Amino acid sequence: MGLYQRSSDRAVLLLGLAVTVAAVEVLSLAGLVPGYATGELVVPPSIVPGLLLVAVLGRQALGRPRDVRVARVLWVAGPILVASAFVAYQRVTSPVQALGLAVASANEEVVYRFAVPAVVTAVLTALRVPTRTARIVGFATAAVWFVFLPGHQDQMSSIALMAPFAAFAALTAVVVYRSGSLAAAALAHVALNLSTFLVLEGAITVRTRGVVVAVVLLLAVWGYGRRREMAPAAPPVRLAVPFNLAVPVDDGLVIDLRDGVVPTVTLPDGRVQAIGGPPARAKEGPAAAPAPLASDPTAPLLARGADPGQL
Repeated sequence: MGLYQRSSDRAVLLLGLAVTVAAVEVLSLAGLVPGYATGELVVPPSIVPGLLLVAVLGRQALGRPRDVRVARVLWVAGPILVASAFVAYQRVTSPVQALGLAVASANEEVVYRFAVPAVVTAVLTALRVPTRTARIVGFATAAVWFVFLPGHQDQMSSIALMAPFAAFAALTAVVVYRSGSLAAAALAHVALNLSTFLVLEGAITVRTRGVVVAVVLLLAVWGYGRRREMAPAAPPVRLAVPFNLAVPVDDGLVIDLRDGVVPTVTLPDGRVQAIGGPPARAKEGPAAAPAPLASDPTAPLLARGADPGQL
């Protein structure tokens, strides 16, 4: 029971922090809560609960790569490009402003690729909307919100200029939807914003910016957002996780409640067996002979290729 309680408590804490991050972001956009000035830029106040949320997520924020080799290239090349852009930008502005831009960029991924999708998904699943549908609606809602942020609207003099923001929001949403990697999405966002501001300062060309962004974003999408090869379908098994929020048992992440939770499997004769636990006791009275399971009942959880949450 203690194992279930710890997992449930962590899920509630994550959801509570997600609600707090989203609420503070709304208040900030309404001008009711001030941000933190860093040179000519302002870091939104949602950074405080956002950092707490990332701390609770821990290693989970790194996600699960779809292609380990590409992910390794990303985490070698990406930080080098970002560090180079950071050094160049702080030379033409100030170290504080460069740090503020990097932090604000990463924070937008926490807000619009985790907090807002998590809140929308939780509300919709509580209303009995299918979980996969709820997650897609959550990410889509956050992406639209992201595109129409005031700072982004200032850069849109025509509908055509909306396309880059929409494309970036869609690609990073796919990365987080399929792998749970907030870190990869944040790295791409920091690279994009630092190189964009360098162009505005006249420090680099538009072509150089395009190369930097294309390399980091392509590696992030290929390493973390690509579809996996589907494994052969496992025999149908009913799984139960002891928590009242419906969250998919698949590779996609909004809030992963499986951490530390022992799922159960309902056997053909009606007995409930905790996976990895002691054998279930037979029911009193006559019972039909249990049908043999064709494979390990944990396969839907552990098969790396299985991904029911794909777009």
